[in-house]
Amino acid sequence: MKKRRLFIGAALCALLAGTSGFAAAQNVLPNHPINIQGSNPGIAMAGSVDISRLPKKIQKFLREMGEPVVKSEKEFPFGTYEIELASGIDIEFNRHGKMTEIDSPDNTVLSDKLVKRLVPRRLYDNLREMGLNTSVSSISVKKGGYELDFDKPGSQCDEAAFTSQGELIAMYYD
Repeated sequence: MKKRRLFIGAALCALLAGTSGFAAAQNVLPNHPINIQGSNPGIAMAGSVDISRLPKKIQKFLREMGEPVVKSEKEFPFGTYEIELASGIDIEFNRHGKMTEIDSPDNTVLSDKLVKRLVPRRLYDNLREMGLNTSVSSISVKKGGYELDFDKPGSQCDEAAFTSQGELIAMYYD
C-alpha cells in the first residue's frame, strides 16, 4: 500500500512538473501587441466621480470646507471615496459618506479650526491641554475612536489614540 501511494505521488509530481514547463512556454509574449476582439482592458478599481454625483453627505462636507476640489475618485470594490482639495488635503469617506480619514500635505498640519470641527469637544480639549491642537497632520476615524498623527518640531509624540467620546487611550512616541 505504501509503495502504491509513493508511486502515485511520484507520478503526480512528474506530471505537474511536465505541465508547468508547457504552461510557461504558453506565457511567452510576442514583440508586438495582440488585439483580441471582445477583450476588456481589465477590472476598473477606481474612477473619477463628478462632485454632483457624490453622496449628499460628502457634498455638504465639501461645501463646509470651502475649498475647491482638485480630484474625486470612487474605489469600486469598497464603494469608498477619495477627495483631494486644492490645498493638498486628502479626505477619505466610506460608502455612506462618513469621513474616515483626513491628511494634510507633507510637512504641514491641519488648521486648528478644522481639527476643532472634526473631533469631539473632549478630544479637542485634551489636544489643547497637551499643546498639540495646532500640530495635527492627520485624523483617522476608527470603529472605536480616533487616531491622530502629529507633526510638531521638538515633540517626540507622533500619534495618539482616543475613544469615540474623546478620552485619551494611548500616546505613541518616536
